[in-house]
Parts: sequence; structure tokens; C-alpha cells
Amino acid sequence: MSQAVGGTVAGSHPVIHHFAPLLFNQHVLIRTDNRAAVAYINRQGGVRSAQLLSTARRLLCWAQTHVLSIRAVYIPGVLNRGADLMSRGGPRQGDWSLHPELVSQVWSRFGRAEVDLFAARENAQCALWFSLRTQDHPPPGRGRVRTQAVAKGVVIRFPTSPSDPSVPGPSAGGETDSDFNSTGTHGSVLVSMPTADAVREAVGNSVAQGRSLPGGGSDQRSPSIGPPFVGMAPEREHLEGMGLSKNVISTIQGSRAASTRASYTAKWAAFQRWCVGKSLDPVTCPLPHVLSFLQTLLDRNLAYSTVKTYAAAISSCHVGFGVSTVFSHPLTTRFLRGVQRLRLVSRALAPQWDLALVLRALSKAPFEPLNQVPLKFLSAKVALLLALTSAKRASDLSALSVAPSCLQIQGDGSSAVLRPNPAFMPKVITSSFRLRVITLDGFFPPPHSSEEEATSHLLCPVRALSCYIARTATLRRSQRLFVHHREHSIGQPLSAQRLSHWLCEAVSQAYVSSGEDPPENIKAHSIRGISTSTALHGGMTVEDICSAASWSSPCSFIRFYLRDVSHSSLTHSVLSVLSD
Repeated sequence: MSQAVGGTVAGSHPVIHHFAPLLFNQHVLIRTDNRAAVAYINRQGGVRSAQLLSTARRLLCWAQTHVLSIRAVYIPGVLNRGADLMSRGGPRQGDWSLHPELVSQVWSRFGRAEVDLFAARENAQCALWFSLRTQDHPPPGRGRVRTQAVAKGVVIRFPTSPSDPSVPGPSAGGETDSDFNSTGTHGSVLVSMPTADAVREAVGNSVAQGRSLPGGGSDQRSPSIGPPFVGMAPEREHLEGMGLSKNVISTIQGSRAASTRASYTAKWAAFQRWCVGKSLDPVTCPLPHVLSFLQTLLDRNLAYSTVKTYAAAISSCHVGFGVSTVFSHPLTTRFLRGVQRLRLVSRALAPQWDLALVLRALSKAPFEPLNQVPLKFLSAKVALLLALTSAKRASDLSALSVAPSCLQIQGDGSSAVLRPNPAFMPKVITSSFRLRVITLDGFFPPPHSSEEEATSHLLCPVRALSCYIARTATLRRSQRLFVHHREHSIGQPLSAQRLSHWLCEAVSQAYVSSGEDPPENIKAHSIRGISTSTALHGGMTVEDICSAASWSSPCSFIRFYLRDVSHSSLTHSVLSVLSD
């Protein structure tokens, strides 16, 4: 098998012709850092470029009569620099620079730039400059911006006008070797650019440093900087190679929830770093190496679900193996089945906390009286009662609205109907749209015939909801039902993640107010589990529970949420016949 190294399709053709005597009746493998060349050679053409199609056709027609087979694989640009120098024969980055007169003309027209980006020690035009070349790292040049500053997520952009408010100023952060706080007009200068893969690697590292938040967001300065789904760039390139339009690709990538995209981005970045350490291309990495990476996760005692998510994230960006993706390959399927057997999931059958204790605590201080308690405790009580009586996800509850079309409360407090914002997109579309309306019944509404009924009415979700809406009416800056109660963000809409924290804090506060130590690691999921399990024990059918909780089948309820909330034993069940 013969190998050839080239760049574009047009560049590969003369290389193949040059080595034609050696390649006759051979299997030819072309290694190139151009993804378009790989796509047009392996797929025998394409529809996006007539020029590439013509070049690929000439190459393949020649190969049909001279070689046994021909295919191409992608290699990162950082591994192809030797071939670039030999094929181009031109000067290296540091061997040339802009003519001083051209630089002066640029300065006079746009103003003097503060930073020369993607320059080298030999051709930098500014006192402050940045280089991707490793030989420029030790020691730093005079005023050189350290590479670590960009790796930590610093994005430097120079507006044409200093009054551009959308551009972060020099205080954006990052470590530099000179003062960034100099004044003057910001400008820009055309400089020598490194390979696209080097730039992509630097940007990818900066994105990888941002923490993925539970809701699918990121702690980067602005989520609007850069293209959407930046972590899934290899997947976009793969889809573009199939001839899909940008709008179609955006729609396809939008099929995943924001939280899923954030999870895939972080896990793909981890796989990229692992491949770089082994000089592998993550997009075309052979299956044995992919399984080796997954094995390292297993060796770190990660759960089966985590390893499975890594495999799905890799599969979304990897080119695959013929008709099989990484995830659907038979060996990957068997590997994940083995992980599942080795990492058996243990699920607690007993409830994580005592529902009766929490409900008793909600009927007393600091959660009562509702019109006098701090807004923090009122908010926690309303959120917990709604979660218990609706069995909805935190994301569904956070989307509820106080708009007149979404909220109706009976004047006598006998019932309330709540609907989410029509623009809300639930986590699971197929099942969550089955029952979007939440109907709450009043719990022992007045008039009361006994003190016991009056005490039970303190747990009425309709009563708590009416009081919460009345007390937050003057504070609201949004029509979302739940809003922040802290001073720095009071009235702002509450996120699903913050609502989950409210629910967990409400359970913990109920334990503290009862003089008990709260359970450790309370999860918002436990509220749905205890609520639905108690409803099942009370006689509610599984079908009605699944419909209320927006579960498409009883499997989700039985596998992940069902808890043993019964307090009777076999002994008491048998011997209590005497008292019946």
C-alpha cells in the first residue's frame, strides 16, 4: 500500500502523477489536512463546488486505469507542516513581513493597532504581539501576549470605533506581558495567518475551559460570541460534506436539548485532548483507539451512563466507519454492554426523606403565616407544594406563566389551572406535550368544620399560589411564575436550575425547623419519586401517574422513581384483621 501526502484536491493530483511509476497497481492512501479534499475523493465528487468536482473527476478517472484503489484520510494541519513546506516551497511565517510603507498606510487610515495577532518574533509590527509558534514561547518576546492567555478563554477583538459597546474592553481578563490599559483608537492590521487547524485548536481549548452549566449554558462572557454549537464544529463540517445547507444543519443540530449540547461539547473536548496527546485525529480516529479512550473512563470508575454519554458525544462528531457510526458499531455495542454489567446501577428503594415530616414543617413557622413570612420561605413553600402535587420536572415548573391566558384561579380557592409559556420547549417533546396543563384542587378550602381541616388547609397549593402571586405582583419583571427574591436580581425570571435548588433547600429547611438533621445530597428528582410513589400507594393508577408526570411509559417511573413508601409490615397487615 502506497501513501501520498497532499493538501487540496488540486494539490493531490500532481503529487499522484509525480509518483505514478511507483503507484502503478497499488492501493493508494492520500493523507491531507483538507476536509473538502477527503470528502470529494472518498465520495467521488460533490455538489457544492464545480471546480472541486471537476478536479476530483480527473483524479478518479486517472486512478481507475493506474491504481487498484484510492482513498483519502484527514490528518490535522499540525501533523502536516513538513509536507506543506516541501509542497509550497515558500517562506515560513517568520521569513517575511509587511513592507514598512504598507504598514504606515494602514496606520494612517485605520489608526495604530495595539496588538499584532498571529505574528512571529521576526515580523511583529507592534510592541504587543501574539504567536502560535512553539519556538516563540520560551522566552517571551518584548510585550508578547502569552499563549496561556488565549488558552484561558481570552478573546481579543478590535472595533473600528472606540465607542462600540458590544466589544469587551481590555479588562476582559487574561495574562499578558504588557499593559493592556493603554488609550487610543483601536485598529486592525492584516497579518500572516497560521494554518486553520492551529486556530481551531486554540479556539477549541478556550471553549473547553468554560464550565458546562446544568442548563446547557456556559460561564463564558457572552454566549453570542462565535457560531452556535461551537463545540460541535466537527459534526457541522461532516454534515456540510454531505451537501446539506447551513439552515438544514442548524435544524439538525437543534434537535438536541441545550443541556445535551453542552454535555456533548464538554465530552468531545475531553476526547480531543486525549487524541492530541496521542497524535490522533479525533474525527477519523480508528475504533480501537476510541474504545481505549472509553476504557480509560471505565478505569476511572465512571458510571455506565457517563461512559455511554461519552460514546454518544464522540459518535456525533466522528465520521464513522462506513455505514456504522461509532455508537452503533457492533464492538461499541458489546463494549457498552460489558460496561453496564461491570458498573451495575444500585438504586435505593427507600425514600431519601420523610414526606410526612416535611409536610408538618410546611404548616408551621418559618413557612407560616404566608402573609408575614419572608418571601424566601413563601417561594420555597409554593415551589415544593407545586412540585409535590403536579409531579412535573423543574424545567416544566419554571416555564409556568402568570399571564391571564396561562393562569386561572377560582375566587373561592377551590381550584387553579396553570399553563407554561407557549414558547416553552420541554425536555422530551413527544411525552411532555401530552399534558401541559396543571390542574390544582383546593385542599380543604373554607369554610372549615373543624380545627383539623383548618390545619390541613395550610398545605393547600391554591392558597399558597394565590398569596405568592399577590406578594410578588409589584416586584415582577417577567410574566414567569417563579421570580428571584434576592435584592440583586429581585423580580427576574427563575431558571430551572435555581428552582431545583429551591426545592432541595425547602426540604432541608423543613428538617432544620423540625429539629432534625437534613439528609445529605438531596436531589430534586427525589421529590418526583416520593410524590408519584405516594400517589401510587394511595390508589392512583400508573397510567394517570405517567400522564401527570409526562412519562411516555411506566418504565421510567418504575426504573428511576418508584420508592417503597408503605409503612405497614406483613405482621401488622395480618394481625390488624382483628381490629377491622
